[in-house]
Amino acid sequence: MLRRSLIFGSVAVTVVAILPGSPGLAATADNQVPLPLAAVALTAQPDSRMLSAMQRDMGLSAGEAVRRLGREQAAHGIDSRVRRLAGSGYAGTWLEDNATVLRVGVTRRGLMSRARAAGATPVLMRHSLSELDAASRRLGSVPFPSRSLTGWRVDLPTNRVVIGHLPGGRAAAEEGSCP
Repeated sequence: MLRRSLIFGSVAVTVVAILPGSPGLAATADNQVPLPLAAVALTAQPDSRMLSAMQRDMGLSAGEAVRRLGREQAAHGIDSRVRRLAGSGYAGTWLEDNATVLRVGVTRRGLMSRARAAGATPVLMRHSLSELDAASRRLGSVPFPSRSLTGWRVDLPTNRVVIGHLPGGRAAAEEGSCP
């Protein structure tokens, strides 16, 4: 994967070449021991088609799929609490390590202990989720000069907006940056 960072307003935008077999972007390291995410009892029986798909696509047993859904349900509750606690300092949440670790980005060091107390592993970030979303919306208003651009997305673990392009489309992606 080819990567280049640009500044878009106050938010870094990463231009990524989408190549066959490209690895995903690595998560931001935080020097803390991650808190394990415990599964909760599911409030409803999972759809059998979903469980079958998880077994097929993720190589999980039926029990592993149910436990993963329980961890994802627990993560949703923790995310709701952390969003309220962090307010404008919230920078998003994401699951890692087969949904056994919930990371939460925060923009102020003082929020890290609150996030940890809520059950998430905090990561100090530069930009809030609202800043990243604003940069993403601004990109939506820019007429990009090439069909080689495949789109853009907010990448929470790297705290960036990523512009994807086909091979040879990097220059077009860079032209798409605006003040």
